[in-house]
Amino acid sequence: MRHVMLGVLVGLALPIYSAQAAVSDDISAGMPMDQVVANALATNASMSDVLAQVSAANPSLVASAVAAAVAANPSAAADIVSAAMDANPDAAESIVDAAMQAAPEQAGAIISAAVAKGANPDAMTAVALANPNVDPTAVTEATAAGNPQGPASSSAPGSTGIPSSLPAFGSSSGGGGGGSASAS
Repeated sequence: MRHVMLGVLVGLALPIYSAQAAVSDDISAGMPMDQVVANALATNASMSDVLAQVSAANPSLVASAVAAAVAANPSAAADIVSAAMDANPDAAESIVDAAMQAAPEQAGAIISAAVAKGANPDAMTAVALANPNVDPTAVTEATAAGNPQGPASSSAPGSTGIPSSLPAFGSSSGGGGGGSASAS
């Protein structure tokens, strides 16, 4: 019975070991990071495990692993950033930058995930604003411009924000100072 239990435990641990060995082997072989991530995920490793293995092999490659993972699955950007922050919390800015390069439309969720893992909110916002593909209103409060009392639809050059209603051509209203309109 002990031999059977030992065999089961070894059988369960072997895929984990082989996935970890495969990540470091793939990195050592110089494979592109998108292929390293794809290979590791094909072994049913979790994204957290993949990023932890990349960090263990070479911490400076975590940002490229994040970029590859987010490019492959943009809707999971926040979860990927969260896992990367667990794997290498000192690389918050490069992790967030890499994720935003791959999925700028996910900027708000990416910043929230990084901040939830302890990143500085101002630093993360600065990283987002430095990315030309990120909509600034997605990561900061919109600031108002113009007269808050005037109508919002008045955007013509020289407009004062004061509505004007001119009388129709040929009407007697607004006639210049008295009398009646001339018949000719």
